[in-house]
Amino acid sequence: MLSDLGLLKELKIPKIAEKIYLETNPAGLSWKDELGRYQGCCPALAKMYETKTQDMLGKTELEQKDIILESARALFLLEDQHVFKNNQKYIAFGSFQYADAYRHVCYTKEKIFDLEQNKNFVLVTGIEIPKYMMGFLIQTKANHSSQSHFNHSNHLPRNTLHFSNINLNAAHYEINLSDREEECLFLMLRGHTAKSMASVLNLSVRTIEFHTDKLKIKLSSTRKSQLLKTAIDLGYLNLIPQRFLVGLDVQGAAVN
Repeated sequence: MLSDLGLLKELKIPKIAEKIYLETNPAGLSWKDELGRYQGCCPALAKMYETKTQDMLGKTELEQKDIILESARALFLLEDQHVFKNNQKYIAFGSFQYADAYRHVCYTKEKIFDLEQNKNFVLVTGIEIPKYMMGFLIQTKANHSSQSHFNHSNHLPRNTLHFSNINLNAAHYEINLSDREEECLFLMLRGHTAKSMASVLNLSVRTIEFHTDKLKIKLSSTRKSQLLKTAIDLGYLNLIPQRFLVGLDVQGAAVN
């Protein structure tokens, strides 16, 4: 740990990142500039990619062609750009093929300011999670959805699963759903009826129907089946509403 920390200090690790590294000992930690270029990463992350920390420096995800799958590179860079531009914390669960193994991870991305360097960075921290957690998130009975469909949605590589608290596709198309609408859609995509959604969210069935009607308007759908298909095409099957992330530690260090 000390030798690894020594290397990170040589790379001028931001103080916030150093504190998180010491307190959580994450499976992966890195910090990037406004263009998504690696300014530093912990040796554990470099080892996952079967490369060296120094070989990743100054490069964006798209330039890491030898160690990261193409579609995952595009996704990671898009996340970095969104976080830096919007100063919005990003929390994601994913199953990715690294060079050394297929791993199930939870990672967070947030914009930080380092006083000593007088610079902003995107800080990325990650932990490994049990396989069953990914299985739980993907379960759905919704029309037009299936494991096969999901594996090919959002341009993710086959057999790669990904869920996050922000729908980057929706952000791109400037589709803004309220927290309650996101919660209703999340449950709807997993086969819940209006009655069961009302029970989970502690609302009346009439209120659920009101939010469903609002969803149809915002997603330009006239029927529930059309609403679900449109939502899946826009990537909402990947979205986890904030209320369902309550068990996640602030720095992504623990999941209940």
